[in-house]
Amino acid sequence: MNRSIWLLVVTGLAIVSSVFNDYIALVWLSAICSLILLCLIYELLLRKEAYRFFLISSLACGAWVSSGVVQSGIASAAYGNIDFSSFFEGAVSMRIDVRDYSISMAYLFLFILCSNQLSRAPWMLKLERRLNIEILSKIRAVRPAVWTILLLLLSIALTGISWLGLFSIRGLGTQFFDQEKLPWWYPVITFLISLLPLMVSRVLIGIKGIFSPSLFVGIFGLFIGFYFAALEGRGRLVAYIASLLFCWILVANPALSIGRKLLLRSFLFLILASIFIPFIQSVFTFVNYIRMERGLYTNPTLFISAYFDFIGLPSQLQSAEIQVNENLMTRPLVLWPLAASMKMSWLGLNYGYLYFQDILNSLLNALPSVVYGNKGNLLLQENLLYKYFPFATIDTIDTADSPYLYSFASFWLFGVLIYPLVIALIYVLFIRILLFASRGGHWLLPAIFCVSTLASFAIFSYGEQSTTGLIRTFLVPAIFSALSVLLAVLFKKSRTLPVL
Repeated sequence: MNRSIWLLVVTGLAIVSSVFNDYIALVWLSAICSLILLCLIYELLLRKEAYRFFLISSLACGAWVSSGVVQSGIASAAYGNIDFSSFFEGAVSMRIDVRDYSISMAYLFLFILCSNQLSRAPWMLKLERRLNIEILSKIRAVRPAVWTILLLLLSIALTGISWLGLFSIRGLGTQFFDQEKLPWWYPVITFLISLLPLMVSRVLIGIKGIFSPSLFVGIFGLFIGFYFAALEGRGRLVAYIASLLFCWILVANPALSIGRKLLLRSFLFLILASIFIPFIQSVFTFVNYIRMERGLYTNPTLFISAYFDFIGLPSQLQSAEIQVNENLMTRPLVLWPLAASMKMSWLGLNYGYLYFQDILNSLLNALPSVVYGNKGNLLLQENLLYKYFPFATIDTIDTADSPYLYSFASFWLFGVLIYPLVIALIYVLFIRILLFASRGGHWLLPAIFCVSTLASFAIFSYGEQSTTGLIRTFLVPAIFSALSVLLAVLFKKSRTLPVL
């Protein structure tokens, strides 16, 4: 299957959708695009190339965005004929129709196509194969007992964090909102949470009996991950489940194939899942309901208690379901800022382009405050975007940030060439840091830190991340890896690990 041709096909489908300028056509064509992109990811997994994180992240980004349009279409079906442009009334100063949105999808697919071409470069392929041989193969060989101990310690630490109120609904608690800069510990907490999918998957793979300590530790870590994902919203909960599956494939390295056994297991899984559909639906409704209380303190006991109070009031549950359905009509359509920026550019209503301001300011903002303390004067995200593309104001709307949005806002159509290259260079530098940090005997923790980050990057993708968030995603584990090597040298520990 030639990926480049298929990516040209999905780009063509987006252009066809712009010609039809019809919402129903957009939904159906997006469903086809999503299916194609998921098949391209599955092909990589079939070939045991789950270690190609950069390419998988790019394809996953397209799949998330396309699936979002389908999700919007399903939620809108109950309301009959709907004016697509009405979804964005009050958010932007201009009319965004299906044609505008479809053109922005075509731009995104070209962005992914350029990322695909970069992923085929010999220097990247060689580096990723080294990563698979020197790091992933060693991780797979680590004894299950080691993973169980590490996951137990991580789960206990995150349980303590959940009770301290450092991580609240949708992330940062309200008591920290007024600060000019992000607390230093917040990126550390999000980094610790990102370790869960890899560690939970590895522990559950090594279970040898129903009374094994690994089983209880694995379930403990699994539910800790569900709790933190639920606090961040429905999308993060779905992505967490997808990350668990991806990490299982990455670590177990199974020979995937579509056979009778896989089909039977899939059928049994669907039957089992259908039994829990009412429960799953109520949980997703509750998660969407509480996300409106951004920054509100909660802990596992309060969270569970609030859930049972929620489902115990039928009128509240029904009202929340209507609210969720209305939310699903608009929120998954994350390309609207890109569509608005492109339309302003075509009409000549923008005030120029960002050029390298986004990249440079984001790089400075991602650095620790002790390194660069003048962050308050940096123009970032919406503040920078609306300076040149005033389709909204910072006071009226929260823009869905993404590298592909800022690629166009910075370099017009040439952004599909420049930004994928920037992301690829950050990705390659990160892998080189990991390979360097793992040369000594103390390779395990840097490997876990960095591989967890790469797995998260692959599945969560760069879809709704700001450039600062993308850089910080790689920066935090890189700092942790460097510190682990530094500590090993300072304390003059043994350069060889015990047999694992």
